[in-house]
Amino acid sequence: MSYWDDDSDDISDEELENMSEVTNNMTDQDGVTVTVNARALDTILEAAAHRIAMTMEKKVTKMVEQRLDALMSESWKEVVGKMAQVAIETYLTKPRVKTNSYGEPIEGTQTTISELIPKTVERWMSAKVDHEGRESEYGKSTRVQWMVSSMAVAQVNAETTKAVQQVTAQSRQVVANHVAKFVSEQMVPAIELSRG
Repeated sequence: MSYWDDDSDDISDEELENMSEVTNNMTDQDGVTVTVNARALDTILEAAAHRIAMTMEKKVTKMVEQRLDALMSESWKEVVGKMAQVAIETYLTKPRVKTNSYGEPIEGTQTTISELIPKTVERWMSAKVDHEGRESEYGKSTRVQWMVSSMAVAQVNAETTKAVQQVTAQSRQVVANHVAKFVSEQMVPAIELSRG
């Protein structure tokens, strides 16, 4: 029976006698000798082992819980992802009755949302738009043409601005060089004559 299993704090005379008889002598690095009876040493070792076991149990339990959470999370995401994919495919491919702009059913064939998406995109891209890209029955170009020309105009404007800035900087430099040359050729001799 270990010390930790015994609820009794009472030590019998026999145990007390055994404790005092069996001792362990230990000498530390400074040469100090410590005498510890065997019962006390066993109790200390059991307490230390118990503490280590409890600490390790908590760490292992936490590691196992984290790993299980990660596995469950991955499994959950996989299952939900598959279910969502099936639900989306079902929704997009389910036959539906065509309706007019008021939501009233139109007699005839059924359609699916997956069939309507390309048609809607095509209708949107080929819609006539004004010079600002807004849909208009008076528009002269389609939305795609407007988008392409807008991107091209933006690129040309950016390049033109860059070129104008470069030409302006070069022009300033040329003018500054000519002015400096003029000053050196015309003004310097005049200044030297007036000194003389």
